[in-house]
Amino acid sequence: MTHRYADEEVPSGYTYPKEYKGPRPIKEQIEIIGNIFNLYSIHALENAKKLPRLPKGTEGWFAIPKWKAIAPTYNEATERMFRIIKYKRSFFNHRESRIGPRHLRQNSLTKKMLYKLREEQKGDILLIAAQLGFLHRGRSVRRTLEVMSANEFGLGAFAIGCILLTHPEREVRREQLHIDCSGDEYSHSTDIRFEYAPSFLYGNSVLRFNTYWTDGAYADFGTASAFYPENRPDEHPLLKHWHGFGFLPGKNIG
Repeated sequence: MTHRYADEEVPSGYTYPKEYKGPRPIKEQIEIIGNIFNLYSIHALENAKKLPRLPKGTEGWFAIPKWKAIAPTYNEATERMFRIIKYKRSFFNHRESRIGPRHLRQNSLTKKMLYKLREEQKGDILLIAAQLGFLHRGRSVRRTLEVMSANEFGLGAFAIGCILLTHPEREVRREQLHIDCSGDEYSHSTDIRFEYAPSFLYGNSVLRFNTYWTDGAYADFGTASAFYPENRPDEHPLLKHWHGFGFLPGKNIG
C-alpha cells in the first residue's frame, strides 16, 4: 500500500444507520430506476440473471442509470437527479446553480471505467458491484484514491444520488457514516482548480449535498466505490472474475 497522504486517515467507529439493511434485490432496484427515469429496463433485467459472485469488499449489486440516457451531459443528468431527490424528500443542495462543467466533472479513472461498463452492458441501466463508504471510512478522498485496488474506482454524485433514490434509508441520521463521492471533482472558483469532492450527508432532518477539500479526513465520512471486472475471454462480459477486499458487510452494519 502506498504511503502517499498516509497522514490523512483517522480512526472511525461510524457505520451505516440501522435503517439500511444493505442493497435491495437487484430486480427491484432496476424497476425503481426504470420507473423514476422512464427508462427501458429489459436489458438490465436480463443481465441481472447472469451476475457473477460478488467481490470481497462490496455490499452488493446496485442499479444506476447511464447518465446519457438521462440528459445530453453529465452535469445536466446530475441536475435532473437532484430535482427528483428534492421532489421525493427534504433535500438541500449547498451548491445550487453551481453544478455546470466549470464546477463539477468526473475524474478520468471513473469516466474510463464507467465507459467500459456502458459498452459492455446494453440498455439504459448499469449494474455495478459497490460499497457505500464503509471500506474507506476515516480516509480523505485523495488518500482513498491512492489506496484503491487496481480495478476499483470512485463513484460520483450522479451515481450516489441515484443509489439514494433506491435506498433513501442509507442517509437518515446525523450520527452515521456519510458518503464521499470521489468519482467527481469540484471547483468552487472560476479559475477551474478542482480541489474539492462532493459528499452526501444528513443533518437537521434534511439530506444534503455539499463539497469538501479532498485532503480532509473525517471519521464520519467514507468514499463509495465500485469494482470493474477483469476480462476473461471465455466468459460473458458480466461473468468475469472480480477482486476486492475482505470486508463482510453483514458483520459491520449496525
